[in-house]
Amino acid sequence: MEVGEVDPNGAQTIINARAGGMSYVDGYIYPCLDCGNPAQQVIDTVNYLQQAGANYGMLWFDIEGSW
Repeated sequence: MEVGEVDPNGAQTIINARAGGMSYVDGYIYPCLDCGNPAQQVIDTVNYLQQAGANYGMLWFDIEGSW
């Protein structure tokens, strides 16, 4: 996985957590400003999770750096 790309393990991790009995499962994204459009990175992540059937509660953003 490259910085700025969707984590290919993210959806399955969420699915596994739900299958293991966790009621509340969230996602996490650390957008990379230098890697392209951060808004598109969020859209790509949401689309990926939805297409994979990963049922998450919230998507947390870790926004860092001085722009």
